[in-house]
Amino acid sequence: MRDRNLTIMRDHSVDAPAVRRRVAPRRLARVPHVGPGTTWCFDCDGTLLESSALFVAAHTRAVVALGGTPIRDYWRRRRAGESEETLCAAAGLADVARYQQLRQEVFDARPFTPSPHPEAASLLRHVSSTGANVVVISHRPSLDSLVDDLLRAGVLPYLSSAFATKVRPGAGGAPGHARTMKGKVLEGFGASGPTVMVGDSEADIAAARSARVASIGVASGCSSMARLSAVGATWVVPSLMELYAILFGHDRASSSPLVPPRYLEGGEECCSRHFAACAD
Repeated sequence: MRDRNLTIMRDHSVDAPAVRRRVAPRRLARVPHVGPGTTWCFDCDGTLLESSALFVAAHTRAVVALGGTPIRDYWRRRRAGESEETLCAAAGLADVARYQQLRQEVFDARPFTPSPHPEAASLLRHVSSTGANVVVISHRPSLDSLVDDLLRAGVLPYLSSAFATKVRPGAGGAPGHARTMKGKVLEGFGASGPTVMVGDSEADIAAARSARVASIGVASGCSSMARLSAVGATWVVPSLMELYAILFGHDRASSSPLVPPRYLEGGEECCSRHFAACAD
């Protein structure tokens, strides 16, 4: 059963006043605040849900449909920063626009249900228990699909609202870019108090920067820690498990105290033992 207190946002064109609050300095060693008066916004696919298999399936089906040869190491190359245009050419296809269209159609149709990342439900439950406002902002075309997946993942009860920003604005209307649409939602929350965007893509970080709110890049999806740092994430982490440990001061695996590592701009001191393993 869906939480009756959940606010489902079908109209995501937030009319927020100009955000005058300055974002904290980019170089931070402290842990972001979690508690009453703060809003924590999470991306869904790649952040809360495992999306690599869905990306690979979308690429494979689109390439096969157009008579090309799917790339075996597609996901590694995608995370390394190669564009879909480059990968389309590597698959032997010339019609990039058609490839992109088919790939997006498969991704949006969601041929199977992605599984939640470890710690997703525990993290959101704990953040919510502090009194923080917990929100999901996903660039999806279907709000019903988003809510159903959040319910299956066990995170829906901890949310105050959910946004599907790819919903078409009207008959014949075209959805806006993920960065723009997510940025509008974040501006609304940012105008009301401290806000953090947690996401796995460069679009998530760009949306946070445009809205002048802090961001946490999670290298569990389509972008590596190096790429997330390069586009300006305030903090970067390898996974939600690491984020849970940093925010709440203990390691779920060992229950031993954990001193939050420094996550700095550019990756130079970005928790070096993890950065070496995760950076592409």
